[in-house]
Amino acid sequence: MNDVIALIVSYNCSELIERSVLAAIDQVARIYVVDNGSDADTRAALARLRDAYGPDRLHITLLDRNVGIAEGLNVALESARVSEWSYALTLDHDTEIASGAVGLLTECMSDEGVGIAAAQWVTSVRDSHNLAAEDVEKAPFAGCLIRRSVLDQVGGMREDYFVDYVDYEFCIRVRKAGWRIRTCPAATVFQRPGEPRQRRFLWRTVVISGYSADRYYSIARNGLWLFLWDSPDALNLLAHARNLFLISTKALLYGPHRRETLAALCRGLIHGVFRSKRGVRAPLG
Repeated sequence: MNDVIALIVSYNCSELIERSVLAAIDQVARIYVVDNGSDADTRAALARLRDAYGPDRLHITLLDRNVGIAEGLNVALESARVSEWSYALTLDHDTEIASGAVGLLTECMSDEGVGIAAAQWVTSVRDSHNLAAEDVEKAPFAGCLIRRSVLDQVGGMREDYFVDYVDYEFCIRVRKAGWRIRTCPAATVFQRPGEPRQRRFLWRTVVISGYSADRYYSIARNGLWLFLWDSPDALNLLAHARNLFLISTKALLYGPHRRETLAALCRGLIHGVFRSKRGVRAPLG
């Protein structure tokens, strides 16, 4: 696809970034990878990819620190500004876009009112989905095809969000600008489930996330920023509160570093409730 580029932000993912790039490289004109100060193994994997494909197919930006998903995507978009393209495919470093999925996503863009086409997440090669395409309020960024004209109109990602809710905040701005977000279930992207931990409690096995305390802080804070301040929405705020209660309860009952996690959650709630105005990055122009 000569009019499609892919954007990936990597961080301490070693061979996972290789799988993500290899799955997408033959479906797009060029991939832009921004690495957030990763470890030596990840940098070595990126060097292998650079040597295999060269700068015309794979543009790699190496940062000296972790600036987050939002700023990483903005750096990639800034690098791509001088190139000719119509759509940007956003991927995580641990996702693999299915063969032919990019073509299916571009077909979903045949309706000029669609600003984002979202692939269907699968967590196993055996997963199958026979869902119908539909308009939705928001979609996670792993496997989203975004029109360049949408980015020009609404701007890039909110860097103060850093990681969590970056995609949902962007989707809200897209819909407010009059664009639609469309699911494309025929196009799939393999999403790795992260690093969940299992804990035995009496006769039960409890699965908890592998999140750090900082990640719990980000989830708590950013959900409040988005649904309390930036785009007030009672139903989504309640859904955020329910999800936060479920994941934090498991973490505090069964997870490691419970004191640090509790402190991070409390800071996130306080900073989320009392934070007010923040700016939006300027449009790509």
